[in-house]
Amino acid sequence: MSTEADAANAASTSERTAMTSSGTSEPTAANASSTSVPTVEGALAGLGCALGLLGVLLDWVTVTGPVGGGLGLKGTDTDDGKIALALVILAFAATLFAAMFGSRVGFIIVWLLGAACLAIAIIDGRDATNRLANVNIDAAPAGFFHGSVGIGLWLLGIGGALMLVASLMGLHRSAEAGMIQRTG
Repeated sequence: MSTEADAANAASTSERTAMTSSGTSEPTAANASSTSVPTVEGALAGLGCALGLLGVLLDWVTVTGPVGGGLGLKGTDTDDGKIALALVILAFAATLFAAMFGSRVGFIIVWLLGAACLAIAIIDGRDATNRLANVNIDAAPAGFFHGSVGIGLWLLGIGGALMLVASLMGLHRSAEAGMIQRTG
């Protein structure tokens, strides 16, 4: 029984590496997929970028009136929203680069851009909450207006957090793949 397991192990090892004429082993196509990084990390970072993009395009602040009508301030209507849009687009490009090439540098860039998106969402969300609290205190008792933080800031923050998690996962996996290549 152990000889069958040994034979299967030897067969899978021979599929993953090929011997060159000098006697050194090189990775083959079968081994390339085990040392590349993209799959889950790239998809998760891509989802974070998509949520960030959607967050920039949706309302960051909403104000509703007594009749039911409301106003919204979209992320693209603000300077911070335009910066966040540029960060999300750059993060998407870095995600593609990191996922396609298993690049540690790409995942570091995704991490930095995701952290910046998360910071914008937190800072602008806190600022909007403080300003809206003043509006709600003054206008709500008279039944005039009610303001709240819109879904866009929440999505930008969630997207930034997903980019952070995905990039850390990618960095961890690419470090493992580097260790396997050096020892293998």
